[in-house]
Amino acid sequence: MRVLVTGATGLIGRRLVERLLERGDTVSILAREPLRALPLRKRGVRVLGGDIIVPRTLPHALAQVEVVYHAAALVQLGIPQPALHQTNVVGTANMLAAAQAAGTERFVLVSSVAAYTRPSGATTEDAPVGPGHRRGTYSASKARADMLASAAMGQGSLTVSIVRPVVVYDNGQRPTDARTWVRRLRRLPIVGLPHGGSQAFDIVHADDVAALLILCGTLPQAANRAFNASGDEGLRLRDLLRDEAGRGPMILTLPWANDPAATFPARRARTELGFLPTHSWFGDTPSSLTTPQGPTE
Repeated sequence: MRVLVTGATGLIGRRLVERLLERGDTVSILAREPLRALPLRKRGVRVLGGDIIVPRTLPHALAQVEVVYHAAALVQLGIPQPALHQTNVVGTANMLAAAQAAGTERFVLVSSVAAYTRPSGATTEDAPVGPGHRRGTYSASKARADMLASAAMGQGSLTVSIVRPVVVYDNGQRPTDARTWVRRLRRLPIVGLPHGGSQAFDIVHADDVAALLILCGTLPQAANRAFNASGDEGLRLRDLLRDEAGRGPMILTLPWANDPAATFPARRARTELGFLPTHSWFGDTPSSLTTPQGPTE
């Protein structure tokens, strides 16, 4: 299968490229800085220069592509709202338009559970998506991108799937990896957490997200559907701050009136697509996880 991946050097994107290569797919990636992706080129990946916020750089990358996996996004804290909007919203709009113009068959968007308007309890894929009260934030930008992809469902020949991951972790080598910031919090003597960290806290391994993305890009029943991506481990944030010996910082309870506790079960992906996570937070130790070859962020 001929595929194009955006965000291929990111936390999820690099795992996705690894799985696609293992499948034997013909993989192209879109890169603003092609030189950074030279290690991927050595593995047979076609590295194409282009920028998702510059529409004229996209048509050549989508020529003869069957599936687009759009994983490019800004996720770090502290990024100005205009940059978030340009990359996460305008970039998604540009990729959707380019895929439609190129006659691409399938488009798979990496969204986020942050796109839900006001999640609470066991939040399913049928819950409302939208920026709500979160103007100018990462969550709002992901919600708007998600809404663009939803609006494209059933429009023309392009089929669209949306994957909404919870908090993503891997081997703790990147700043956007949950293992990275958990490790930093463990070093502190005292940590203040809303509700003492006793509420449910969903996580998922980047490799499991990649597996779900490929199911969405290949299975007919995934067309024009949205899916939560979660490991469904039933953990709490305070659990993550303890090491294997049960040691961790003293946890103070902070009052928190907003954003009631929510979980995001991947029940739809499990039942409709056969999604089965193979990683777990305590089952995988950073030293035991292999790192896909390729550029680092």
